[in-house]
Amino acid sequence: MYITRLSLGLALLLAACDTGGSHCDCVGGDEAGIKPLCEAPARINANAGPDEVVAALTALRDHTPVSVDFMSSADGGFSGDAGFAYAPGDGTVFFVSRQVSDSYQFGLPIDHYELKDAAFFDACLTEADLNKRFLCLFEITGAGLGRCGE
Repeated sequence: MYITRLSLGLALLLAACDTGGSHCDCVGGDEAGIKPLCEAPARINANAGPDEVVAALTALRDHTPVSVDFMSSADGGFSGDAGFAYAPGDGTVFFVSRQVSDSYQFGLPIDHYELKDAAFFDACLTEADLNKRFLCLFEITGAGLGRCGE
């Protein structure tokens, strides 16, 4: 019975996401980041290395559904700038970036933006300096489209 309810609830949520409602209908947030509610895109931890940064930038450029988390830190992750992006594959991105100290929590609100154009991502992908390539992840947003969870 629980599985039936869960399946019905998921089906109703997916139907709601397909009806053209608010841009916020398919995204939620908690301390771990942005939670896609209507799909389960690939998740990339860009801190894992240069290959993951390339994979994240490529997916964003190509409008492939993806969730990306990243953190720039000089002290082993205890403080710095942390970010999380969820791109549903339609040329937009839900984005959260926070300055953190000791630990971090994302939560709401989540901003919704257009992604920058392909030329931006191409320039990042050809950047020889691996740190500058990584920092491109903090600059992926274009025009603002709204805010979710205020």
